[in-house]
Amino acid sequence: MSRELTHELMPQADHDGTSRRLAVLAMKRAVGAVLQPALMQVFEGEVKPAAEQALGRPVETAADFRDALKTHTLYKAWSSINRAAQHRMWAMLAEQIDADYDRIAQSVQAARAQQPVANLNVPDGFEAPDYIRQADIHCQPGGYLLDRFAGDVGAGLLYEMGGNIYAMGQNIGAKDSKAQRIIAFIREEFPDLRPKRILELGCSAGAQTSYYPAAFQGAEVHAVDISPAMLRYARARADVLKATIIFHLADAADLPFEDGAFDLIVSHNMLHETAAAHQLPVMQECARVLAPGGLCLHQDVAVQLDQLPPFIQFLSEWQKDNNGEPFWLDYASADVPDLMVQGGFSETAVKAHYLDQLDGPLQWYVVTAQK
Repeated sequence: MSRELTHELMPQADHDGTSRRLAVLAMKRAVGAVLQPALMQVFEGEVKPAAEQALGRPVETAADFRDALKTHTLYKAWSSINRAAQHRMWAMLAEQIDADYDRIAQSVQAARAQQPVANLNVPDGFEAPDYIRQADIHCQPGGYLLDRFAGDVGAGLLYEMGGNIYAMGQNIGAKDSKAQRIIAFIREEFPDLRPKRILELGCSAGAQTSYYPAAFQGAEVHAVDISPAMLRYARARADVLKATIIFHLADAADLPFEDGAFDLIVSHNMLHETAAAHQLPVMQECARVLAPGGLCLHQDVAVQLDQLPPFIQFLSEWQKDNNGEPFWLDYASADVPDLMVQGGFSETAVKAHYLDQLDGPLQWYVVTAQK
């Protein structure tokens, strides 16, 4: 989402609460702007030359130096502080959410009682895929499946607020939005596309979904996710923002829709949360439910291992081992365009793109396919 967008479901913080948020943000920025560059200097000045001398060739991958760098004192400091900052962020947000939860719950109920515009379909007996239970994703307490009591929306609150702090810690500006970047890209590259039905896969808290009804007025917007609590929050959020969306509790690898149901299918940062064995089934489902002439678009972080220098490969490994990202390397080592071809899209219709953020220093990796 754009951090310029606020709404009444976000927990309100007093002076002390705001100070704690700023303290966590400062800690995260120090990790990225001070400790990580220093660690890279250690790699370039000490670890890399020693590894190349021992190997008798240039360093090519993280495997060439991983063990040596992990023994360095600065790595241990960077890694432990990085992990501590993530845990402190979640603890701080959980405290603030719980302190304001009664007001938030009342806002949820008020939005439903007035003129609700969002719907939520929950099939009987649905179970989230086993792989998503392997870890608390992002180290978020309870992960995507946190569900403490009937009607709980805590998972979505944590996800949205944590995502805001994480992005600001990466120096991504307040005006950035994944969905708005993709909408602009669609208008530039596919100006004739006029979708009547839109589907977002892995919508989580619904922060990106809410942009699509306004961007494509008159389109019927659907979104799926595997977390009941995330979707309860996403529906409430859409009600508050008056974004007409139909949410579904469903697996992107097993969609409850008929063939050719959608003219536009999108995902935002879903692929790096998807186990390798489920990547192809997701693409097969995309090809099945996309209508002729429609567009399928997957946006995610630009961490393709074969495009990264060895030090950045090493940082990707850290995400998997230390930051609740068990499928990070599954995604980073995947050939997403080839997966889409295997899934049923024509090879000539699949294209990969790198897009600059709207308000930030990074790029997004985007793979598109038309049918």
